[in-house]
Formats: sequence, C-alpha cells, structure tokens
Amino acid sequence: MTDRGSGRGVYAGVDVGGTKTAAVVMDEDGAVLGRARRPTRPGESGVVESVVAAIAEARRVAGTTAPLHAAGVGVPGAVDPARGFVGRAVNIGLDGFALAEAATAALGVPVRVDNDVTLAAQGLAHALGESSLALINLGTGFGVGVVLDGAALRGHRGAAGEIGHLPFDPRGSRCGCGLIGCLELSASGSALARAAGGRSVPQLFADAAAGEASSATAVDAFCAALALGLRIVVQAYDVDTVALGGGVFASREAFMPRVRALIDDQAASSSFLRDLRITERLRIVDDTSSSAAEGAANWVREQVAVA
Repeated sequence: MTDRGSGRGVYAGVDVGGTKTAAVVMDEDGAVLGRARRPTRPGESGVVESVVAAIAEARRVAGTTAPLHAAGVGVPGAVDPARGFVGRAVNIGLDGFALAEAATAALGVPVRVDNDVTLAAQGLAHALGESSLALINLGTGFGVGVVLDGAALRGHRGAAGEIGHLPFDPRGSRCGCGLIGCLELSASGSALARAAGGRSVPQLFADAAAGEASSATAVDAFCAALALGLRIVVQAYDVDTVALGGGVFASREAFMPRVRALIDDQAASSSFLRDLRITERLRIVDDTSSSAAEGAANWVREQVAVA
C-alpha cells in the first residue's frame, strides 16, 4: 500500500453526532485523504473514545502513517472554542466538560473544539464560495450555524444559533435542556422518529398524506415548527443563503412544499415578510456531517498554520 501523505503531516476533523461520529483526514494542502464513520458513545469517556476511534479509522482508510499534527472536533451544543469546553450537549451526554483537554491527552496532539453546526457552516460556506450563510441541520436536534462576512458567528458564550431551544409549544414536553416545548421537540429528526412510533419516517409522511389523523397532526406540527425556525434564522441574521441539511431532508418532497406554503401564506399579509423573500434563500444540501468534519479539519489546519 502506498502511504499517502508519507513524510508530511496530516490533520483530522471530527463531527460527533447523537448517533454517529464522522471523521476525515486532510493533508497539509487541504485535500481529504480518507473518511470514516463510527457509532457515537455518549458520556465523557465515550465521546473521547469515539473521536479517537473515528480518526484511527479515517487514517486507516487514507492509508497513511504520516504524523497527525492536530485535530478539530465539532460537537452539538454550547461550546467555548477558546478553551475547548463543552457547556452542555444533551444529545451526547456532556455537561461541563473540557473536551479539548481530554482529547489532546488521548491523541497526543493539539485538539480544538467548536460547535458542530458552526463548523459545518464554515465548511459549506467554503465549498460554495459563500460569505453569508446559515446552515440549519435537522438531526437529533435543531442546530444552526452562521457565517457572516466570511467569519463564523459564535456569540459571547458560544451559544449563537441555539434556536432549537426557543419555545414553540408551551404545552409540550420537557426538553433535555430543561425547558418546556422547545422548537427542536417538534422540528428535528428525533421529533419525527418519536411521532412515527416504530414506523419509518417516510411511512409517517405517507400515512399523513393518506389522511391518518395522528400522523397528519404530527407532520403539521413539524412543518409549522420548521417554518418558524426558518423565519427566525432569516430575521435574526439576514443571510444570503439558508442551507438545509440532515437526514430528514431525504424526505423533503413530503414536507417542504407545505413549509414553503406556510411561509408564503404568512408573507401574503405582511409586506415585511414578502420583502425578505425567505423561500428564495433556501437550499437543500448533502450530508452535513461531512461538511462539519471537513470544516473542523480546515479550521484546525489554518489555526496551526497561523500559530
């Protein structure tokens, strides 16, 4: 086997999701050499082990033994990237954890940590040549990453874009964050899976289209929550492009026409909303975990190069 990258260093980027951890290995010029996916193990030790295992698998796929210079890691939730500290990431079982420090000790190289959707937005903006972009990722939760004027927007405490935890249904269930009726309890892959009750999500959409009452109610709530989330993102950040990613969008033909119609219906009675042209900004994108992993690798590659 030819050792790709032999004699030169490589960088790793990792996206830790609620169920899967994706990793890429990138050379010093920014070319991706290998990719891998592993199941995510929740909790402090589990997440660190998932990161290490995913990087090792990506290196094996890449066929390289070149030294690892550094790694970038994206996780859901509020992150302080300066310290690599994860405040609360309910979907992977972290709550106040110095992930960068722990991963650095495990890998023996510098590790930087940031919000996963922020890194995905950076990776996607770079790939599309966009300087003003928001990425809404519907996976386990409702994640938003924002790039304005070419720079990622993180906020004072790393919580910029945590729109999934805004209130949507005051009579709803308690969210893992502790609040009641959060937006992501209605607009996320997890919300649809709960509503499906053992069926596949495509079957849930099919049953709703056939007029089955409980399925139709669940899909209506999902569409209303997603439409509101899109409005919030555009009104808060006014980006050129709102990219929509996550496995849910594989079934987009079953719900996006309804979401667009809800936004257009609201705009019909509001010149303010009409002028925003929200639906014209929407763009479906492919696998966001790859964007996040690549964004993480590029981010840490640029940081180490500057240092």
